[in-house]
Amino acid sequence: MVFYPRGQGRSVTWLRERTAYEGDDCLLWPFSTDGRGYGQFGHEGRMHKAHRFMCILANGPQPDGQEAAHECGHGLCCNPRHLSWKTRPGNQQ
Repeated sequence: MVFYPRGQGRSVTWLRERTAYEGDDCLLWPFSTDGRGYGQFGHEGRMHKAHRFMCILANGPQPDGQEAAHECGHGLCCNPRHLSWKTRPGNQQ
């Protein structure tokens, strides 16, 4: 299933407003987190990871076999410049 972000909720709005962010600092997720230190939110009846949602907004749909990777290593970061699609081994480096 391909997930295309849409909607007007507070979390979605926060992410959309920061899609063009050009700063080098991490943009830390200010809302709910999961037990592993990642930002999360409910949208359209499902839970979503904030960094993955931002990666879709910034880099397009998730390619098969890849996951959203933080270049900065900070699980709460949603800076679009710190996020990219990588394979699992590439993400673990």
